[in-house]
Amino acid sequence: MPAVHFTVSQIRSAAACPRIHYFDFTDARVRELKQISVTRIWKAGRTESMACGTLFHAAIDRFNRQAAKDPAVLELISKAVDRNALANGLLTIIYHQFVDRDALFNRPADRQQAFVAALRCYLKELADIVLHGRACAKPSDEIVEDLFGDRRRRVDVTFSVGPDGEPVHVTGSLDYVFYDWRTGRNRIIDYKLTPADKPSNDLFQVCVYALMHHVQHGTEPGVGVLYLHPNRQMIEKPWEQVFAERHVIYILLASMREWVAYDEKQRHGLKPPGEPIYCDVCRWKDQCIKRLGAKHEGRQLTNWNQPASEEREAQPPRDEREDVAHLSSSPPGDGA
Repeated sequence: MPAVHFTVSQIRSAAACPRIHYFDFTDARVRELKQISVTRIWKAGRTESMACGTLFHAAIDRFNRQAAKDPAVLELISKAVDRNALANGLLTIIYHQFVDRDALFNRPADRQQAFVAALRCYLKELADIVLHGRACAKPSDEIVEDLFGDRRRRVDVTFSVGPDGEPVHVTGSLDYVFYDWRTGRNRIIDYKLTPADKPSNDLFQVCVYALMHHVQHGTEPGVGVLYLHPNRQMIEKPWEQVFAERHVIYILLASMREWVAYDEKQRHGLKPPGEPIYCDVCRWKDQCIKRLGAKHEGRQLTNWNQPASEEREAQPPRDEREDVAHLSSSPPGDGA
């Protein structure tokens, strides 16, 4: 059978409620849409974050694309005497060159203040990494290249999962992946400008990215979710734990493949179960029981085989650095 294609956002949606994933997928298939409209229940009821998240992501993304070739950034990283000096210097560069200030000034004053506070918090994290690199005697030009030169944020992996090793193709885009000199390990960090009210769900999504990035680039990355607003909070998980718990993701992938193949009319195949806690924010709530029956009906696969992709992990091309070291920040195309 050909591989079924999912995005990381679809995986997160299916982990929350399999029926939402099913209805999103079948709706796109019936309407012959080229792109599936994912029901992002984790964003239900929210407008733009109080810290102007859209403007924030856009500014940092523009900065990261230019930083590797900006002599002012190299000079600042070379000469900054401490964390505050470096963070403030980067703030000046970003604010004057990459922030859409006209759009920012149209936001309420409290959101403007929150935006700047979140930006400061982000840049202090970056400054800590830079200064540790300098303390390890890393040359400044190497630090700049490590933080801003790598472009491997897109992940594109086919896993062979389930009892028959069926292919599932998954794509997504990372917030940032970098080599952290403080721990001597690669790390994937997803950042949020919203409260840490569902950290386990946010961390689950980053674990999916970590497995994909490891298969594609051999990085063995630890993961973390960095909340920048209203309070700084970091939720982390080491690679060893991500890998030990990988069966949860592989079982979900195998189940997702079976759920979207379910035949409603013939009642044939693996019926997806429903999760009642999301009914109030689900756009499919009026169709759910009518089409698929009671929410407790349905199931997930319970067995899994080690994906063939683990047995033949892709290694980085010879001309790529072993130490992945890119700090990039753009809104994930799959909706983190």
